[in-house]
Amino acid sequence: ASWLAVATVDEAIELQDAGLELPLLILGLVEEAREMEVLERGIRIVVADKKTGLRVAAKADKLGRSCPIHIKLDTGMSRIGFEANEAGCTEILDLASEVDGSLQFEGLMTHFARSDEDDRNVTDEQYKQFAECKERLERAGIVPAYSHVCNSAATVRFPEYHLDLVRVGLI
Repeated sequence: ASWLAVATVDEAIELQDAGLELPLLILGLVEEAREMEVLERGIRIVVADKKTGLRVAAKADKLGRSCPIHIKLDTGMSRIGFEANEAGCTEILDLASEVDGSLQFEGLMTHFARSDEDDRNVTDEQYKQFAECKERLERAGIVPAYSHVCNSAATVRFPEYHLDLVRVGLI
């Protein structure tokens, strides 16, 4: 593995404290009170809305460095994320213009809602939404180094969607 993704801040810190030097990404939302701790440690976080992005950028400014984040698009899981449509992409672009380099838009991600089901139509539609938003962002100058969409089931079933990283958990 060249990266590791975890669910919580405590999991990421435990791995770092054990000497792990791989990049770490916390997939779950980070409590506001722990954001500075995570940023100080260089652990990547998921940003799923503009308010969080602005808050994290202000903390990055206090550290005097640009902090890498992964932008979460909601393509149908309906939990968290910027909407994967024109309005959501515009909101991400607005965030990027307001943070003035405090954040590195290192990753772009979504989570497939039903990739373990026989009918692949929902997964294909989610990927289409993701790809369209990614293209909009790239045309506007936001080109993340990493794109990732595959959970465990999608990693097995949809190799065409592996992109730069895959997130195997349940598997």
